[in-house]
Amino acid sequence: MSRDVLGVLTTRNEWYHPNGRLLEAAAKLGVEARLVHPAELLPGLFPEPTPAAPVCEIQVIIPRIGSTIDESELAVVHHLELMDIPALNGFNSIVLARDKFLALQRVAAAGSAVPRTLLLTSPDQAGRAMKLLNGPPIVLKTRRGRQGHGVSLAHDEDEVAEFLTEAVRRKDGIVAQEFIAEAAGRDIRVVVVDGRAVAAMMRQSGGADFRANVALGGRGSNLTMTDDLAGPAVKAAESLGLDVAGVDFLPSAKGLLIIEVNYTPGFRELERVTGIDVAAKLIHAARLRIDRSSTRHLGHSRYHGPLVLH
Repeated sequence: MSRDVLGVLTTRNEWYHPNGRLLEAAAKLGVEARLVHPAELLPGLFPEPTPAAPVCEIQVIIPRIGSTIDESELAVVHHLELMDIPALNGFNSIVLARDKFLALQRVAAAGSAVPRTLLLTSPDQAGRAMKLLNGPPIVLKTRRGRQGHGVSLAHDEDEVAEFLTEAVRRKDGIVAQEFIAEAAGRDIRVVVVDGRAVAAMMRQSGGADFRANVALGGRGSNLTMTDDLAGPAVKAAESLGLDVAGVDFLPSAKGLLIIEVNYTPGFRELERVTGIDVAAKLIHAARLRIDRSSTRHLGHSRYHGPLVLH
C-alpha cells in the first residue's frame, strides 16, 4: 500500500529551526514528513529494472539546502526531478537562485527594479567599479552566501581589490552593488509560496551595521502586505521559476529595489513578528503537489534510484 510521504532534503537535523517547524506543521496537517540527507540517497542509472533497488515512498520533496548546496547535492535534486518527484523549487531554479548575480540578471531581465550591480572578476576592475556604482562606498558580496555573511562595505579601491583577489583565488567573481544610504540599515523580506506573497516584515540592523539580517543581530517588525510589495515579489519568484522564495527589498529614493532572492528562506523571525504560520503554508503547497500527481515511487521508472540506504 502506497503512502504519501513528504521529504525535506536537508543536511541538518530536526533541531535546526526550519526543519523542526516543517515537521511540526506537517504533523498538525496530518502529513507524514521526514528529513532526508542527500547522503542517504544513492542516485543510480540502470538500463533495465533491478530488483536490488528498494522503493522510496517519498512523493514530494522540499529542498532546504541553501546557497551552500554543492554539486553532488544538486545532482540528487536533479535525479529526484528525473524521477518525477514534485519539488518545491526544482533543479534549474536552484541553480539560478543560488548565485546572486545570475538571480539578479533574471530578475532585472523580467523588468524588476534592482540596484546598480556589477559582476567583478579581476582586481584591475576596482577603480571602474567604484565610479560606475557611485562610490565610495560600495557593497561587495560573494556570489554564494547566506544570512549576510560574505557581504561587506568597501570604502576605497584597495578594499575592493583585496576582496576581489580572494575571489580570484577561489576562481570566482564577486557581486558589487551601489550603496543605498537612505535605506539606513533597513530592508524588507517578503516570502512567496506558490505564486502568493504570504508574509512580509521590515528588518532593522543592530547598531551601525548596514546589514539587516536577523542572523547578524537585525530585528524584524510586521509589515502589512501591499500590492507594491506582493506584485514585485511574486514577479521575482516567477522570473526564477521558484515555488518558494524570500525576496529582499531595499527602500530607496527611487522606490523599492530587489537586492536578493533566497530559495530557502528562514522564517523564525517572520513567524514571530507576523503570527503567520509560514511552515504550514509550505507543507500545504507540498501536499497540493501530491494531490495533483499520480502515485509515484522511486524505482518505478527508467531510472532505478535514488536508492534509500537508511
